[in-house]
Amino acid sequence: MQIPVLTDERIQSIVQSEVAYLNSWLMNMEEQFDNCGIQIARFGNACAFALQRVSENPTFNRVIGLTTQDEGHIDSILQWYSENKIPCRIDLCPYQTNRDLLLSLIKHGLRESDYGTVLYGVPSPHISPLPPHIIVRKVHQRDLDLFSDLYAQGFIEFYGGSETNVKLIADSAKVLYGHPGWHLYLAFVEEIPAAVALLHIQDQIAVLVAATTVPQLRGKGCQTALIQQRIADAANAGCTLLVTQTRAGTISQRNMEHAGLRIAYNRAVWERLS
Repeated sequence: MQIPVLTDERIQSIVQSEVAYLNSWLMNMEEQFDNCGIQIARFGNACAFALQRVSENPTFNRVIGLTTQDEGHIDSILQWYSENKIPCRIDLCPYQTNRDLLLSLIKHGLRESDYGTVLYGVPSPHISPLPPHIIVRKVHQRDLDLFSDLYAQGFIEFYGGSETNVKLIADSAKVLYGHPGWHLYLAFVEEIPAAVALLHIQDQIAVLVAATTVPQLRGKGCQTALIQQRIADAANAGCTLLVTQTRAGTISQRNMEHAGLRIAYNRAVWERLS
């Protein structure tokens, strides 16, 4: 995988690809579920997302795309989240910030609270042969309940053990089936359902979205297989750029790097801390 140089244009494409998949996911969720409290707003270059039913979840409640040109929008962003009764989290790309913006965030009472790693690459249709005990395939309509169940099992820890919250997100993930740009995957270990993953494609950019393995079948190679299959499918769909996000220093990050992706930047999460 030959990695392209990180130009300003490519950085912007990486940031906006995350906006695109999250916007699509929430819009589909709003069509399918009542009383989720979904709100999306633009503040200059930044896009703010809110999901009141799962307000503590950092994936669906955050600001993406804030730049040095948007310092004047910080008050409005904080007020918007306050009105929605959701903690404000701002994801900052280091290529799109400067000292003045950071000082302004501090003056508004925000602090760095976490980091994530954003990775990128170029898709290739050639993947290594999968281990004989692993099968990866796209989800069929008859698999949707299975997909949702595996998703919930795999992400229950991430959702703090809340079965209600993880079930809502799992059900919203399965209804992405058949919608433009979305591809859902299953992985099996010796024919036992073990893992799921999603791929979002828009404007020739492929985002490796969520992926998880049920606890009892982790360490068998499912995530590597799901990464390889999604990369190949992205290449066959004509994509020119791959993007994904992980927690910094995790096994997920190492799996992505083993697959040929490289770190674009470390994303800082800013929020008001009590």
